[in-house]
Amino acid sequence: MKLQFLPFDKLSVSKTNMRCGAKGPDITDILPSVRARGVLVPILVRPGDAPEMFEIVAGRRRHAAARVVADERRAENADIEPMPCAIIEGVTMPQRWKPRWSRISPGLIPTR
Repeated sequence: MKLQFLPFDKLSVSKTNMRCGAKGPDITDILPSVRARGVLVPILVRPGDAPEMFEIVAGRRRHAAARVVADERRAENADIEPMPCAIIEGVTMPQRWKPRWSRISPGLIPTR
């Protein structure tokens, strides 16, 4: 795992993220903290399909709150801080998301 600061335009929410959906996450409880201190805990990302792009595996709420703060700062012509990220390397989608039941011997799967 590698820690790195990444710009917002290099990040997208992974479809495997548990908070992925059309509706944005509720960030009202963490937004004041992100405004005051920034993002303290890095979000978890993995390399995306396109070069130099990354998918957010965990941390969608922190990312959404940081985007709101970045948009506010952009309106004020202030500097925008990149997002702190922990990059997972060397794990591909099929290896990581293979269902556990696929490793069970067919004779052990209960039938009805």
